Amino acid sequence: MIINGTDISDFGAIVQNRRSSLAGANIRQQHKGAPGAWRNIRIGRNAPNPLLLTCNGFIEASTHTLLNTAIDEFKWLTDPNSELTVRWSDMTDREWLGYRQSLDIQGFVPDWIQKARRFTLICFCADPRARDQSATSSNTSGTAPLVRTVNLGTAPHPITITITGDVSNFLVNPVVNYRDSGDVTQESFAIADTLDDTETYVINTELFTVTKNGASATSNFSGTFFDCYPSDGGSSYPPSTCSVQLTADSGDADLFQVDYRRRYW
Repeated sequence: MIINGTDISDFGAIVQNRRSSLAGANIRQQHKGAPGAWRNIRIGRNAPNPLLLTCNGFIEASTHTLLNTAIDEFKWLTDPNSELTVRWSDMTDREWLGYRQSLDIQGFVPDWIQKARRFTLICFCADPRARDQSATSSNTSGTAPLVRTVNLGTAPHPITITITGDVSNFLVNPVVNYRDSGDVTQESFAIADTLDDTETYVINTELFTVTKNGASATSNFSGTFFDCYPSDGGSSYPPSTCSVQLTADSGDADLFQVDYRRRYW
């Protein structure tokens, strides 16, 4: 188990077993594009429950003093007031974000002669989806329309789009279209502005933010903060792809970039 980049085996923790709650997988019916804590509205029994990651094992050391130090380090690493990034050591490409719900470190009798303690760590993940550890970035430039392919996981995921205009052939009123595997537009948004090479828009569909050169520019935005959906990828099971297209009334883009982390149930 790797917490915030630290493998807990580094200070004597041995994982005996682990498990994830299945609650987060029981998600089917959903409405796209609705802002909210879950980015979309889930209905009735299909509303998502948080994911609980449970890890059982031992913390051991060669002396009782070193054992107490290792326990203190373990408690510090799993600070309940800080968000934790959790990965399994044999699945390092995916991670969950959560908080420590509980940490139970049991003592043996007689405690003073023991060099190992059993522990149970439970992490509470409000978002049940795992995500790629590293972001995928894809960019291009030139005359609109421009297209970037998005590789999908098994769960919906947001994206971040960066658009910069051109030094001479200004980009006028750019529009971003989210298209399924059949190139059919599912969602879109528009920027009412003319961009030169000094003007950069960043649209984050997870945080519902629109910035121009770092300052809020939501007044120039209209449309939907969309997620990319595996069901739009044209495959019965991922890996599958969709695409993001940039169009405009006229002009070129010095940069059209799409950044994302795939999500998995």
